[in-house]
Amino acid sequence: MGFAESVNVFVSYAHEDEKLRRELDQHLKGLERTGVVRTWHDRLIVPGQSWAGEIDRALDDSQLVLLLVSKSFLASDYCFEKELTRALERHTTGSCTVIPVILSPCDWGATPFARLQALPLNARPIVKFRPHDEGWLSVIDGIKRALEHRRNAVARDPTTAPVVAEAPVGHVTLAWSETELLGSFSGRKATGATVDVSGGPDCHLTYRAERLDGRLTVHHGMPYLEEARAGRPLKGLLYTWSPFAWRFPALNIRVASRGALPLHLAEAVLHVRDSTPILEPIPVFTDMTRMAIELCNEGWAPLEDAELEFKLSASDAEEGAISLFEEETFTVALGSIAERAQVSLAGKVPPHLANTETAVVTGSLRYTAGGQARKNPFRTRVLIGQRIGRGVKPSAEYSVLLTAGQAPTTRLVPLAQEIGPGETDLFSLVIGSDRSASYELDLSLNVFDAPPIALGDIRLEIFVPRSRRIERS
Repeated sequence: MGFAESVNVFVSYAHEDEKLRRELDQHLKGLERTGVVRTWHDRLIVPGQSWAGEIDRALDDSQLVLLLVSKSFLASDYCFEKELTRALERHTTGSCTVIPVILSPCDWGATPFARLQALPLNARPIVKFRPHDEGWLSVIDGIKRALEHRRNAVARDPTTAPVVAEAPVGHVTLAWSETELLGSFSGRKATGATVDVSGGPDCHLTYRAERLDGRLTVHHGMPYLEEARAGRPLKGLLYTWSPFAWRFPALNIRVASRGALPLHLAEAVLHVRDSTPILEPIPVFTDMTRMAIELCNEGWAPLEDAELEFKLSASDAEEGAISLFEEETFTVALGSIAERAQVSLAGKVPPHLANTETAVVTGSLRYTAGGQARKNPFRTRVLIGQRIGRGVKPSAEYSVLLTAGQAPTTRLVPLAQEIGPGETDLFSLVIGSDRSASYELDLSLNVFDAPPIALGDIRLEIFVPRSRRIERS
């Protein structure tokens, strides 16, 4: 039995049955060592993590759910009302397979999972086997057969379903919005983001897309980033929260119904095949900092071996003009900068600037990125005297937050779209990331009482500045 990737197994059990759950762990080790399965249960939650959030995440990421059934399991409100309810919802849509494993005699015949084939063979409870190992071997054999059946059921697997959708779907198209086609990628500001940027249009993030060999590839772009990477001059940015007007990409999905009955879209399924964090430093000078040069790193890799060489001049001096005063040049080594560093100007302000409100700092920034030396000239303003003030439609939108570097994984986004016969509907799916990353993913739509709709292969780059990083709950 071969599998392209490990299957995530979620074990739902009552803590009173911990001893039997440990026996199951031992019998699953063979499948784990060969890469067939990855097993998760609540004892793997790390101190400090949100246990409810981790359980929900692991349950939604699983392709196989084992219910360890006993009187304690049936009596557990959390097992029965939370984990079981969600597991059966995903089982109904084909997102996972639920298997009851009967640990001990109990009245489970009237439960919602009673219709499912249980293990061990003939639903004989584990405790009735002497030794228990015989019962667990029956469970392992049943798990293997269930995994093999699921692997072969390509019609229910969004990662292997045909690209061309069958009836009752008329057509589904994904494309860049500027092409005037049915589908589009457009930018959406992150929920709750308040962006106050004085850096101008060079600091506005945009996304562009191209379709090649059946794949939709989305790249992010920003003039400021391109200038910084090319070693061109950097200008200090005046901002309140983040120097960049950034956004998550939103995928507009238009689905046309050609059947006689309405389509009820149940979920959008994003199967992330690969994800690579984008690790590069992004230097930003903060404009109008009081008596200091502030250098921020908005990237996800440190500015290594950072060094500033600079001098101060009057703020009304024209760039490149010859000063009538002797301007001292300072050199300051900053080392590694993960987020920000400040260089105090105390003792460095020349006498002819001591009573001015502002001054201009010009110089060069040297640092190392990815083992390569970089250099950017820069120009920014600093406050010397009294401080001056700063200036502070689809039918529905759904969102999903991905985790950089976490792949393979599957995210399910509940939908509530009904498309009547002969109608076409447009809705947005905002795809977020907890930090800058590239993603390769397959996107499909689960439909009630109809085969899934495969939307195709997507490569996606998402930019998230460090100052606006998204914390997962």
